[in-house]
Amino acid sequence: MSEVSDVDMGALQAGLGGITWWGFSPTTGVLSDLPKDEGCNHVLLVGSGDGRHILDFLLGPDSDSGQVNFYVLEQNVALYARQLLFLAIWRHAEASDKAKIFMETFGNLRVSSKTAHAIRSWSAKLEQWVHERPTGDTNGSFLSGVALGKLKSKERDDLADVFKHWKQFPTEYEDAASGFWEERTRRLLLDQFGAREGVIDMDYRLRLVERGGSIISLLEYSDWRLSGNAFIFDEEKDQGEEMNKTQTNPTLISSLLVKDPSSRKKVPQYGFWGDIVTGPFFSFGYPSSTQPLASSIDLTQTRLKRTATSKTLNYFQSRLDSRATLRTESSAPQPHTITFLPVSSGEKDLLVKSKYHQKFDKIFIGCSVAHFLDKALFLNLKNSQRGSELAVESPRYLLHLAYEVEQKFKEQLICILKEYEDTHICRLVDGENEEQQSPAAVIRVKVVPK
Repeated sequence: MSEVSDVDMGALQAGLGGITWWGFSPTTGVLSDLPKDEGCNHVLLVGSGDGRHILDFLLGPDSDSGQVNFYVLEQNVALYARQLLFLAIWRHAEASDKAKIFMETFGNLRVSSKTAHAIRSWSAKLEQWVHERPTGDTNGSFLSGVALGKLKSKERDDLADVFKHWKQFPTEYEDAASGFWEERTRRLLLDQFGAREGVIDMDYRLRLVERGGSIISLLEYSDWRLSGNAFIFDEEKDQGEEMNKTQTNPTLISSLLVKDPSSRKKVPQYGFWGDIVTGPFFSFGYPSSTQPLASSIDLTQTRLKRTATSKTLNYFQSRLDSRATLRTESSAPQPHTITFLPVSSGEKDLLVKSKYHQKFDKIFIGCSVAHFLDKALFLNLKNSQRGSELAVESPRYLLHLAYEVEQKFKEQLICILKEYEDTHICRLVDGENEEQQSPAAVIRVKVVPK
């Protein structure tokens, strides 16, 4: 959508990679204000990457107040596999282990033996589940409400193959994971690789903190940039020998078509192909409001703390405690549904064929799929007098983009809204305004027919 200079685009591609393993904005506010007294709500999530909005909703108090039908569209079947694995962990893992197993699976290149065993175990169950219930489990007990029926037959086969790969993760990739991460870092930093710790320190202070990332400590950001491990818990940080025994997280190692320098053709190559600059810190437990700038906080106070890890863990533990209370106070859970849309034809179904004309109460668009931001997208919003909503993830936390590109993104979004204003009123919400210097991590737009 936005125009990016060659320098920025090269750094963006090298740092962002080709697969959106995690999002670049908090969940806060995106699914707020869903009406609770007008039947089912339909929510479309395009390019969220990690399914965080669904998990945040299902673990929150609003999940018992009305049915929501989620529709998910990603650009890689492996992202569907990760989201299904996350659902399995939250629904079936032991309560005492859920949060840490999830956090390691979500954001660590290497995981504990317990988490590695959980990934293999749930992958085996999910592979069998896809084969036995090729259209999903809308009435079953394992992943009730999940529908795979709209996926192409080959996509369902590919999904089962991903789980099989995780279940029987090859030894050669187990040993090569650290090399995958280092190779990506070398490609990003080039001749600065030897001074990478200094580069990381500068990225932290002048990019991450300046854009509102001060809750993330320099210690955990630096550790993640150097090793790929975002979440290390208090009882582990002094156990260096034990941490060396951890195993590779197979859900973050995938195949991607990469151009072969000799043949100039694209060939499948295994590696870590996700983000290596921002990190998986913003998705859960992070406030939606911007944090203080570097000049107004004492960075020395957070240098040796794992503040983002603690905040994320506390977020999940509080949600689990709340869910336990709700289960004792409420009747049967709401029958929410999650429908995965076909990777191969989802964009055409939305923007060309209008298969979902006026269906959705809310649409979320991730910044990795900004090309979806087209006037045709608005035709999929419900034409309701109470209004529908478009939520757009801005490139605020794509750290190698300049502020000017970030602002240009918002300006182009406003131009698209003006094209639609002949028939609808489009209003920026959450305190956003056209003059604001830097857009929020998520720009929310209320859309009401005239």
